[in-house]
Amino acid sequence: MKARFLGLDLAWKPNNPSGLAAIDEAGTLLDVNTCLRSDDQVLTWIGEHLGDRGAVAIDPRAAAELFQREAALFVPTGCMGNLISIMAWA
Repeated sequence: MKARFLGLDLAWKPNNPSGLAAIDEAGTLLDVNTCLRSDDQVLTWIGEHLGDRGAVAIDPRAAAELFQREAALFVPTGCMGNLISIMAWA
């Protein structure tokens, strides 16, 4: 199975829908959904579209609000996150 890449713009509020998009390795748009409102709906959509390989990008601003921080950065691995933290601190 080819890799798939998902982009999530999470609403973080029950009355607002989340925006999700899926593309393949070639950049072909596979699906767009702007009607999902619950966590279960979002997780089901991710499960249906991610496949065996790929990555998920989440809107950092929404994540920052969730964790009550000024900004947030999501990275694909814990090692990368640790490295960025150490380099920013040094």
